Amino acid sequence: MKNFQKKKFLSSPMGDSFLLTIMVILMLVVFSVLSLSTSLRDYKYSQRMAEKTTAYYAANSKAYEIIEKIDGIITKSDDWESAWKEVSEETEVTVLTRDEMSATVYYEVEVTKQQKLQVMITINLEKDKKVSYQITEWKEVPSKEWNRDTKLPVIGSE
Repeated sequence: MKNFQKKKFLSSPMGDSFLLTIMVILMLVVFSVLSLSTSLRDYKYSQRMAEKTTAYYAANSKAYEIIEKIDGIITKSDDWESAWKEVSEETEVTVLTRDEMSATVYYEVEVTKQQKLQVMITINLEKDKKVSYQITEWKEVPSKEWNRDTKLPVIGSE
């Protein structure tokens, strides 16, 4: 009966520890590759955000430069009408409304190829010849209008 009994297979303790070491090393390599790919993806994302932020602040500065041009034209001019004529001659500025004591000016500054900055300013001339500015619109909008496709391609719906 002893011949029919199964012999138990005993592995050596050195083989088990070697196998465990190899598994631990493989797991460490896999986790390090995953963390490296995640950090590279985050780095690329942060670069894109830095470029977008830099472009926005460049457009913001240009928009303030245009306000400064308008202010310079209005403060240097003696006549309200001649000032508005000179402001309307600026290529990027559109005078929307104008009356004796106030005017509304609109212009756009390109941020990126896909977005632009829209600015609308109301300018008031007070009785003591002081000029006040009120920014009524300062927002980032898409450059192109998005046209959505409302139809889904379904088999047999043609």
